Amino acid sequence: MKRITLFIISAMFLIGLHAQDDVMTPQSNQTTVSQSKVEGLVSKKGIYILPERGEFCLGIDADPFLNYLGGIFSDTDADVPGINAVSDGYKIGISGKYMKTSNTAYRASFYINARSENDFRPVRKSLLTPDELDPQYVDDKEQNTETSFQVAVGLEKRRGNSRIQGIYGVELLVEFFSEKTEYDYGNSITNQFNTPDIAYNAYGTYGERLIKTTNDNSYGVGIKGFVGVEYFIAPKMSIGGEVGYVVGYAKEGDRTNVYEYWNSAQQTVSNIVRHQNTVKDGEVGITTDVTGNISLFFYF
Repeated sequence: MKRITLFIISAMFLIGLHAQDDVMTPQSNQTTVSQSKVEGLVSKKGIYILPERGEFCLGIDADPFLNYLGGIFSDTDADVPGINAVSDGYKIGISGKYMKTSNTAYRASFYINARSENDFRPVRKSLLTPDELDPQYVDDKEQNTETSFQVAVGLEKRRGNSRIQGIYGVELLVEFFSEKTEYDYGNSITNQFNTPDIAYNAYGTYGERLIKTTNDNSYGVGIKGFVGVEYFIAPKMSIGGEVGYVVGYAKEGDRTNVYEYWNSAQQTVSNIVRHQNTVKDGEVGITTDVTGNISLFFYF
């Protein structure tokens, strides 16, 4: 499988090199290229390589592909990830542009970024007659999940007449994010074991233990200035990278904690829900952040 994937990537690379070799000067191709394109970069087939006025662009975040390549060139097949096979998270980014002129574009983007981490810790198993010479253990599990959605719109300018194009501009962005942590304990709460051994947190006043905490309705708005570079590996096809500095306002949503405890009156496990207003705790402020990404672009 690794040899097949390497073959495909090598073929794509050779195609890009071939497209680069096909570039010719406008003077030798004036019979096939319109007068409006004479000053631009064209291939031997008369295809204008750089973006033109009125064209649209589709951009795809290249990070998943780069991560995949990193796995391909590792030592073992076990390190080669599949699509969305990474257990601890994923990132999906899609962007679009409209070329107002050959050097100015309106742009918009949408990103989803999700991450999930699992942690396991052993604890002594609750037994009525434990064997101290042969103790038994169970695992407590903590799962932390973070999800964010970001939408941005802005104006992009570009400079350069070669395959390498410098880009810069500004955009307005809005982000929504949430966080959730869940606990799955190996020892259940029962009539015999009201407060069994746990590896995370501690029991409260009523013998309650935390099973879930969520932080929803968090958001941020900001203005981002960015600079970057696009390199056209083929006509109307480029790979680009940019970095940006964001200045904005962020608000953390209210936090909700859910607990479980042994309800001796009802002889069952009951839940307690507690809400925490983070605004009153001063979790609102002005934030700055540095961002960066690499993308593939297709103009049409």
